[in-house]
Amino acid sequence: MIGSTGTTQTMPPRTSLHLEQPGDEELLHSLFAEARTLELGALPDEFRATFLDQQFGLWQHHLEQSFPSAERLIIRDSAGTAIGRLVLEVTAAGIHVVDIAVLSASQRRGHGSAVMLAVLDRADATGAPITLTVASGNGPARAFYAGFGFVDITPAEGETGAHRALWRATPRARATQAATHAQHIPQLPEHAEFLRLVGSTFAAVDESGHAISLTLGACSELRRPATGAASYVLTFHGRGTARGQGIFTLAGPGMSEMALFLVPTQLYESETAYTATINLLEVDHV
Repeated sequence: MIGSTGTTQTMPPRTSLHLEQPGDEELLHSLFAEARTLELGALPDEFRATFLDQQFGLWQHHLEQSFPSAERLIIRDSAGTAIGRLVLEVTAAGIHVVDIAVLSASQRRGHGSAVMLAVLDRADATGAPITLTVASGNGPARAFYAGFGFVDITPAEGETGAHRALWRATPRARATQAATHAQHIPQLPEHAEFLRLVGSTFAAVDESGHAISLTLGACSELRRPATGAASYVLTFHGRGTARGQGIFTLAGPGMSEMALFLVPTQLYESETAYTATINLLEVDHV
């Protein structure tokens, strides 16, 4: 768990959190610069350094003024090298992730996921919701958070804004939602409907409320409708550790939420494959 006391918080994979120190400013400056690569690239060379320094100073001032009691933490790898930053605002209303960033050279190694899992564990232990904002155009970041159960709560008037508001419900709210969905399972789509969505991403939530992002890799028909039943197998794959077989609530593009029994069939280095077998009775329409 992450806390404001102590000097180090450790979690897998080989990732640790340390309280921010005055000597960490060089790292923070680098993280800020990487997040504004496109913006800086549009400026003449002679203005970039000055502009970056000014903007970095304004960002640091914003954090101090807007989140004076925030927990400021530095992310380090197994060698003790500072590779990122985490800023959390913890209040009675919940946990707000003010900033989370990892240097590009250290990304795709599980550090961001390890930190986010630690934040989720802390929130679940206290029954707190989590909020954060993400740039509207940052598709990979939005998909990353969706995999951890965050949903978009951006109000209608903010639909065209530069940022999206994301929210992860409390454990009790997620459990209630899962129970409600289980009592209202809609008719499953037919083979052809799934076939057109091969390659699409689905949000999936298991019975414990854990959320992952799954991509539909294949939809294979087993028996023809003439036999009296249309049977087919769906194959999904998603990043993360298998959560075990069970009922998952899935939501896909253009589809109503549905409950499927998924079985993890193969664990790769960074992905898990899941399968679901669907049997639909054919109904004669008069």
